[in-house]
Amino acid sequence: MPFEKDEYGFEANSLKSKAAAMYKVGATRVQVEEALGDPCLNVLSELEGKGYKIVKKKVRIGKNRPHFRYLIASLKE
Repeated sequence: MPFEKDEYGFEANSLKSKAAAMYKVGATRVQVEEALGDPCLNVLSELEGKGYKIVKKKVRIGKNRPHFRYLIASLKE
């Protein structure tokens, strides 16, 4: 019996699926790592390879050094 897939083709409720859900609404590497125990940046690379556009925006969180917020924007056209 095949596993259920999420909208990006990852196994539903897997670490990659959860990371993709966070990056879909915009999250920093630190936020994903705190929530999941792993920044899962390979998810972004995989999605770029599948043709998704990843938006990277520099943000400052508190007085810490700047971080990048990643957002899975859409399929490239």
